[in-house]
Amino acid sequence: EYVRLLCEELNSLDAEFVAWFIPRDYDEGWEYLRTLGVEEFVKAWRDTGLVDGGGKPRQSLAIWDAWLHLPRVRKKASDPLD
Repeated sequence: EYVRLLCEELNSLDAEFVAWFIPRDYDEGWEYLRTLGVEEFVKAWRDTGLVDGGGKPRQSLAIWDAWLHLPRVRKKASDPLD
């Protein structure tokens, strides 16, 4: 639901760009970072990927991909991207 809400909000704002900070969970990366003594707060991003740590796509990836593949709708006659 969050990814759907995000995409809808970005659309209403006429956003031209969005990036997902962590596309795949970094379970293995987290284990490595722990050995370096990285602070616990970094763990908050461990399970925020559109793909889980094992490479299995989450339902949110299908929503992300659907929005990604929508045609760009021209909003203004002077739109430089058209």
